[in-house]
Amino acid sequence: MSAGGLPRVPEPPPLSSLGAADWDVLVVGAGPAGAVAAALIAGARLRVLLVDRTPFPRAKVCGGCLNRRAVAALRNTGCWPCVAALEPAPYTSLRVGFRGKEAVLPAPEGAVVTREALDTALAAWAVEAGAVFAHGVRAEVHAPSRDCREAALGRGAERVAVRARIIIDAGGLMSSLEAKGGARSAVTAGSRVGAGVILRDHGSLDSAPNAIHMAVAERGYVGLARAEAGHLNAAAALDPAYIKARGGLGPAAAAIVNAAGFSAVAGLEEGSWTGAPALTRRGGPLTGPRLFRLGDAAGYVEPFTGEGMAWALEAAEALAPLAAKAAARWDAGHEARWRAWHRRRIRPHQRLCRLIALALRSPTCTSAALRAVTVCPALAAPILAYINGPSPGETHAAA
Repeated sequence: MSAGGLPRVPEPPPLSSLGAADWDVLVVGAGPAGAVAAALIAGARLRVLLVDRTPFPRAKVCGGCLNRRAVAALRNTGCWPCVAALEPAPYTSLRVGFRGKEAVLPAPEGAVVTREALDTALAAWAVEAGAVFAHGVRAEVHAPSRDCREAALGRGAERVAVRARIIIDAGGLMSSLEAKGGARSAVTAGSRVGAGVILRDHGSLDSAPNAIHMAVAERGYVGLARAEAGHLNAAAALDPAYIKARGGLGPAAAAIVNAAGFSAVAGLEEGSWTGAPALTRRGGPLTGPRLFRLGDAAGYVEPFTGEGMAWALEAAEALAPLAAKAAARWDAGHEARWRAWHRRRIRPHQRLCRLIALALRSPTCTSAALRAVTVCPALAAPILAYINGPSPGETHAAA
């Protein structure tokens, strides 16, 4: 562990050394999806290069919620011990507030950890598994050849070409891994933007310390949760016009928390908020010749309580064996299998989150739903169970 309590990630290797090697798999993006996929594929004794455009450790706009579904995927892949070592804060309930009314709903037990800590731990785990990790490196994919796919890597003014049998694009919402002239991700009309801040050494919230707090308003919502080491993790989905009207991300988030009826959170308005791109977007093609898209790069909808992380981790678990087979021998059937798995396992959950997000934009729907679950909390149980599934131990291989 480093002095700041985070696992140590090796210094990135010289860029020139990366071009001198032949790689089985190049993974672009070292978030949870990319790091877990890289670790699993490297564990199968393939030569894996993992790159990320931002130097590590780095913060990330995210609520940091690992729901039961995400924890199950972490256990299945064998990387839960490295996450547990971070001592993520547990949560057991969901507290939703709207216009001064609130409901506290039981939720399957999960955990909250900052993305700075989680991503660093998973990248270190990938390195232990045998992957080479180069952070602070940009990547641009080129057209495929008969037996490989090339990409250009850059750091500052330095550039080098690398060859890999397979490329996995796990570059997130704004993936830069696009072929020249190829399809890019498209923002859905009316999409909100993301924002986040970590209030360090903040401690527990004033009530329901083991709850995820969701402050809902017509112009957005804010999630608050205690994370590891006494940090408070805040993440928001906000209408761009509302951010402008309120004079910034912090004031907009604080106004929504106040309007929901929650107590003021010290430092929330003045915190060093970071913005993120529009949240709901359609990704580029899910597959291409010797190319798979994974995690947020495959498309994303406005989140609720940690669904994006669960989707990413499950998808990494599923793609790893398929990518290993594709690296050994490529055929178009690998693309069809990945598209079929994604359509079957991810899209139904994305549709549900899209419906929840639309309902939360309607004051009438939100008020009615809050009244209903206040009178009968069991009404929310099927939705929470579906979002937080599957049962522990279920595997998700696409191969």
